[in-house]
Amino acid sequence: MVGRALCVDLTVMARPLRQSLITGVVVAGFIAATTHSVPVAASTVVAMAAYLYMYGVFANDEVGGWGPFRMTLPCSRRDLVLCRYVGVLVVVAADAVVCTLVALAVVCLASPLGGAHGVLDGLTSLVFSPEELLVSVCLTMTSLLVAASVLLPLIVRLGVTKGTRITSMVVLLLPILGFTTLAPLLGDRTAPMAAPPPLAVALALAVALALYGMSALVSVRLFETRSM
Repeated sequence: MVGRALCVDLTVMARPLRQSLITGVVVAGFIAATTHSVPVAASTVVAMAAYLYMYGVFANDEVGGWGPFRMTLPCSRRDLVLCRYVGVLVVVAADAVVCTLVALAVVCLASPLGGAHGVLDGLTSLVFSPEELLVSVCLTMTSLLVAASVLLPLIVRLGVTKGTRITSMVVLLLPILGFTTLAPLLGDRTAPMAAPPPLAVALALAVALALYGMSALVSVRLFETRSM
């Protein structure tokens, strides 16, 4: 039943996702051109698509009576909530794979063209290691899953209109509280921090997935007590 509800959501969000892909390509081009960092550009597109789907699919519930109509589908409330969590995870994973492959194709093209008699020397700045790309994308996925774990229960319980007002404060306050808490512990660090090792990134992603799963269980309980 979760798969059936997920297919409905993906069908409804197909057009917005295609539009976000076009927008993401344009934004990624500007980011890559200005920062000379393809991993940063790829990670930005992953984040854009994930947030668009997460807020867009819930916003549809409050447009044209779509939310009450979903309740008439042969699916339980548990299935309706879990399909949203699975949908966000599918979009994030699929977008990460596509962006990674496109970024690797860019570096494969930039490497030989950049050394062609110095004509396209600017392309050499786009060259990066595959490890750098994977770390950047995985860190983006980790931050997205942690953010979704906090935001989705609020949206499920309050709806996207009311929930967005609170989630906006959460998104603003969490980094501020985290920085003010960690700043005294970190001290004055003017040197740039080294990139985290892949094993630490993989561990952080696993923890984020576990937190995401617990968030889904909380959202199921909240949605079962919500009156539509």
